[in-house]
Amino acid sequence: MIGHAMPVHHRSVGLIGAMTIALASPLAAQSPRPWNIRGADFAFQTPDTVAAGPTIISLDNVGAARHEVLIVRLKEGRTGADVLAAKTGPERMALQDALVGLVAADPGSKSIGSLVTTLTPGRSYVLICNIVDAPGKPSHMLQGMLRVVVAR
Repeated sequence: MIGHAMPVHHRSVGLIGAMTIALASPLAAQSPRPWNIRGADFAFQTPDTVAAGPTIISLDNVGAARHEVLIVRLKEGRTGADVLAAKTGPERMALQDALVGLVAADPGSKSIGSLVTTLTPGRSYVLICNIVDAPGKPSHMLQGMLRVVVAR
């Protein structure tokens, strides 16, 4: 039989009471910091270092072309030069430790979405725009839209 013939109140069976919630770590108590990355034709405008910890990432596209910012955490000791030197997708993937995510924006617009993540102290993150405007044209990355930042 499912249910009860007579109503049972939650308090009478011990299902209502006081509860204390404790945060698991000091980071859990931090509000995410905004990190607004500016995309121009053809560069990312952002500081060389950003605050580590919970972060909300958005893109402000001040250029005339559509841009994206793909963010990956690099393996220890890897640099933006390593990413540029990599000729194939598998070579680039071997340099990364984790894919953080992607946001995009139309020309002259802010991204309509944002990316929420936790940046690891002391780690390098590469910002890449992989957009190609037309067949046979170089990607925005090859035109200068690659930037490495360090979380401090």
